[in-house]
Amino acid sequence: MSAPECRLCAHQNHFTGLAILSLPALSLSNGSKGQDGRSGESAESIPMSKSIAQVLDLKNDPELIAKYEEYHRNVWPEVLEALKGIGIERMEIFRSGNHLFMYCTVPDDFDPRKDFQGYTASKRAEEWNDLMMEYQQKVPEAEENDWWYPMSLAFDSGWEA
Repeated sequence: MSAPECRLCAHQNHFTGLAILSLPALSLSNGSKGQDGRSGESAESIPMSKSIAQVLDLKNDPELIAKYEEYHRNVWPEVLEALKGIGIERMEIFRSGNHLFMYCTVPDDFDPRKDFQGYTASKRAEEWNDLMMEYQQKVPEAEENDWWYPMSLAFDSGWEA
């Protein structure tokens, strides 16, 4: 079986425009026999996910960076629930110096323009967002309405797991 075709598109939303790698659903035979006795006639659709990649900087102050990481070792439960509630399947944030890279996996039908808006419907998540902004700053290439800045896909090995 060949790898599914990938499509990359950008959307603008509360967090900023997002780079999204979207893989369409795969149809795989479940091995059952159809009414005519041939195997593979019925298929299941396995939902695929999108990958969202963004960058942001922290203020270049070692004390602020340490405090930011301390907060992220103990993320408030309401924040995690708000992220799950809008469809975030997994979120990882990596740091190098004062640079942050956020990688999210979301369902294929996730609409960043609509779904990320729901995150701050939780007052506690909104409070967290405001608090984190005290430690963060835009990357130089960010536009006025951007905070987390979208990344575009530069390489995909296309290997199947």
